[in-house]
Amino acid sequence: TILRSNAGSGDPIMNPLIYSDTTSSDVVSLLVPGLVGVDPQTASFINGEVPGAIVNGWTISEDGLTYTFTLREDMFWTDGEQINADDIIVSWNIIADESSVSPRAYITDSIESVTKIDDFTFEVVMADAGCDAIGDAIAAISPFPEHIVPEDIATLPDQDYNLNPTVTSGVYNFSEYRPSETISVTANQAYVDAELGYVNNDGVIFVTVPDLTVAVDRFLAGELSYIDGPQESQREQIYTAADAGEVNVYTYPGDSWDYLAFNLADPSNPQNGYDEDGNLIDQGIHPIFGNTEVARDVRYALALAVNVDEIIEGATFGEGTRIPSFSMPSSWAYNDDLDPIPFDQETAAQMLDEAGWVNSDPSDPSSVRVCDGCGTTEDGTEFRFNLMTNEENARRTAIITIAQDQWSEIGVYAEIETIEFYTMLDLM
Repeated sequence: TILRSNAGSGDPIMNPLIYSDTTSSDVVSLLVPGLVGVDPQTASFINGEVPGAIVNGWTISEDGLTYTFTLREDMFWTDGEQINADDIIVSWNIIADESSVSPRAYITDSIESVTKIDDFTFEVVMADAGCDAIGDAIAAISPFPEHIVPEDIATLPDQDYNLNPTVTSGVYNFSEYRPSETISVTANQAYVDAELGYVNNDGVIFVTVPDLTVAVDRFLAGELSYIDGPQESQREQIYTAADAGEVNVYTYPGDSWDYLAFNLADPSNPQNGYDEDGNLIDQGIHPIFGNTEVARDVRYALALAVNVDEIIEGATFGEGTRIPSFSMPSSWAYNDDLDPIPFDQETAAQMLDEAGWVNSDPSDPSSVRVCDGCGTTEDGTEFRFNLMTNEENARRTAIITIAQDQWSEIGVYAEIETIEFYTMLDLM
């Protein structure tokens, strides 16, 4: 049995269509096959039959808008029902439903329709032609057992299935969930794509730990089989254990990145994006970051005022890499010629002055800035905002703490709030 860590205390959602957190994703990936296969060496989609995926090929129309997929006929749900096109269509219907119970609803901006051709063929029509159609949209349509979907799709988030997914089709079958303790899955020896003809372990247990720091401690104590992405502050301990022959360490380019997201809407009056008729709802504007020309300059000034090199040393202990965009350095799309925003607090302060955010005490650069003709809020409003991150991640807490100190040097004050991850998702 493989023992893994699960940082956080909130309930997972083990439904492939409505989960939105890493732990749930990790569990779901063991229980449900993917739609399209990927080459593990190149991370490219494969037009053919690939272990762990239900599509065995596709064609694209000459105009690049219509994708026709064929499905394998040798994959079954654990209750004996054969996986077929109905399981794809119902997934699309859930994603595209007006109740928007699925966080995958964003793909409806790219996909116009998904239609069943026959039991093992379906067609996807895109709104626009593009080389990213599969990766950015189509692959998000995970197969889901059509025969267990509730009549009212809006009730899907409340179904027992989310914590007890008994109808699955992955390398493992769901076993048990113990709140705040463990999530257990057992080997599915009927798994058709097992390379050896069988699954070579009994199962996986996700052990809930308070945070990533505790995960490393439990790993070094021999209580976990493996961990990935350990806190940078503890890696020296791991390297020492590796030198002593106690653990094996494998390094690889990072596959995650940390960023700061601004709320541009009125935080005191949160709204849905659209009304029942599909019309945009006025979001109001954030008193500091509202989406106007001035506010864009304010956001850019905050970026100028952050010393990312200091963050890399202080929060990642030198193991981080600065990226100038959302492309990872290991990606084919990474642009070596793109320069990151420089650290320039003098220019940042000047831009804030010009944007109508001035120091309340001109003789003290660190005095809190106030609106004086800023255009997004009343004059005299202080430049203070709330900045939250998930409490289980010490790196992110360190990042925003360092940024908080750097911003205070030019009169900008962030109130830090670290909260449980699932609570943060609810707020977002």
